[in-house]
Amino acid sequence: MGESRLTFHGSSYGTLLGLQYAELFPHRVRAMVLESVVDHSLGTRSFLDTQAVAAQDSFDEFVAWCAAVTRCALHGQDVREVWAGLRARAERGDLIDPDRPGTRLTPYLLSRLAQRALYGPDWPGLADDIATMATAPAAAVAPASPAAAAPVASAATAAHPAAPVTGAEDQATPYPFAVFCQDWSLPVRDHREYAKHLRRLTRLAPDLRYPQAVFAVSTCLGTPTVANPQHRLKVRTDVPLLLAATRHDPASGYEWATNVARQLGRHGVLVTYEGSGHGSYTTSPCMEAVVDRYLVGGVAPARGTRCPAVDLTS
Repeated sequence: MGESRLTFHGSSYGTLLGLQYAELFPHRVRAMVLESVVDHSLGTRSFLDTQAVAAQDSFDEFVAWCAAVTRCALHGQDVREVWAGLRARAERGDLIDPDRPGTRLTPYLLSRLAQRALYGPDWPGLADDIATMATAPAAAVAPASPAAAAPVASAATAAHPAAPVTGAEDQATPYPFAVFCQDWSLPVRDHREYAKHLRRLTRLAPDLRYPQAVFAVSTCLGTPTVANPQHRLKVRTDVPLLLAATRHDPASGYEWATNVARQLGRHGVLVTYEGSGHGSYTTSPCMEAVVDRYLVGGVAPARGTRCPAVDLTS
């Protein structure tokens, strides 16, 4: 592009690209924004635990909103008790996805449904889905015939949508985390250790017991080589990198941002959005102004800068 120095805004997993560029070419960075930053220094346990805590924190914010706002479809109810009832039904196999008729929800997929809504966040939508599922009749656990069971997708199918079928020789097993598995070494010795992780996650995130990190770890098991394993950052840029962090981020938890900020030291500055959701630039005018001022004019914000939460749900 003819530019001598890089101006970069990366979000979520894209922050890994920016951080590695900053490590490799520190004097080629003009300005770099890392929004919802990923901490690429964590081992298996820390990776799982920090995502579990972040997911549970976001669910707690949703529960608090429901208690305070009459618009919530569950207002006046014990949201955690209703949610626990849905999880019990998912364990029995009689819970159907409200957005995909005929698709049975496992406890894992129920957790994913909530986490998708927490990204926005779409708290009203999540409350509506929970209310719909809570009042919907139970699906038959043991259909009378194979034909009756046909519309119900398995958990594996729901988690890994099938590739288009054009012929037996063209079929392939989806590998949605292929890139991720080259960036993370997350070994698990055996099923006993895996089960131990899951039990610990249940204590850390009693409502959302399966953070997305579980899918990542299980998908990458058996990866023969990891080209770019985790490491602590060694960034020595001429300008400070700007970390745009959301206080209640369900995926890139705030702990990731503070840990990356510590690793960057004087080569980074952390700006906190006090709201919820995965990302902040497009939801908070305050964050947008801070980021634009830095990207366009090269003006880094003062350390400790915070932007108030924006009410996106009432």
